[in-house]
Amino acid sequence: MSNCLSLFDAETFSKHLDLELPGHDFGFVVHGSCNGLVCISNSAFMTLESPVYLWNPSIRNLKRLPNSLQHTTVFVHLGFGFHSEVDNYRVVRVARFLCNKSIFGIEVYNIRLNCWRTITTVPPVSNDVNFLQSACVFLNGVVYWITKEPSQHSPSILTFDLGSEVFQKILLPETTVEVPTDVGIQVVENSVSLFQVRTDRLGLYCDISVLEVNTWKMMQTIIFPYSKLAWPLGMEADGRLHLAIKGDNPDHPELVLFDPKSIEIRVTGIGLNCKYLAYVDVYIESLILLNRSLILTLVPSHIMYACICLVDYLERFISKILIRFGVV
Repeated sequence: MSNCLSLFDAETFSKHLDLELPGHDFGFVVHGSCNGLVCISNSAFMTLESPVYLWNPSIRNLKRLPNSLQHTTVFVHLGFGFHSEVDNYRVVRVARFLCNKSIFGIEVYNIRLNCWRTITTVPPVSNDVNFLQSACVFLNGVVYWITKEPSQHSPSILTFDLGSEVFQKILLPETTVEVPTDVGIQVVENSVSLFQVRTDRLGLYCDISVLEVNTWKMMQTIIFPYSKLAWPLGMEADGRLHLAIKGDNPDHPELVLFDPKSIEIRVTGIGLNCKYLAYVDVYIESLILLNRSLILTLVPSHIMYACICLVDYLERFISKILIRFGVV
């Protein structure tokens, strides 16, 4: 499989377009999406020198962000979202330093000004924290990451408010077991949701909880086909799950749609490089011009899937709208 970002149709799963970035030998990482913009990098092992891009698939507009203001780090992680009060998109970069009095260095990128600035806010986590998902989750002006500290029995959620620029830690449910790779967060029905995959001698399960005012509420448990090792990438409004399933080649999972009610699996024919870097989100078709300060109106929403070779699904009526506007 080549290292490129690809768009696929939601109904037919046919390929819509490919995006190739310079210097992509180490693969691509999706760090988040918001209102039709996707934040990506072309390195699975980020440093401050790693290129960071904002991409608008609707109009095939790609923008590389300026270089960092900081130097010499051990670890870098990104968050991306929209600050509605000032009508602006922002990227937050969390860097951990080696041999420095300030363990963390935080930068915020402003898309209108096209520049980074450092802030003094410190995240309430230890210097050996691990981020368990390459992508963040964004909802209502707040960025969410799932993290794990060696001193913790289970993972927790680290949040960053793009308005107040304050970090906060949210603990996971007490029932969450210490299996970091089996826990993930996503936005489902306008709520931050926790997906926990567990297994026993009878089968493979996924417990789904919803965050309500910093409290977790258990919503449902889904039973996966026992013969398939699966990882949930997202959920549709009708309850169907987008799964990364290990097939004949365990190193290259496949993307499928799973209906828990009928136990039906729909094969998409789309292969993934790695389930932990795979990504699915709700996508809004957008006419935002990344290389200008002008922000145009948005057009109707649809579902976006993304994986290590960014997989989006564009609804056919959206393509017609873009053609009418003369975009494609």
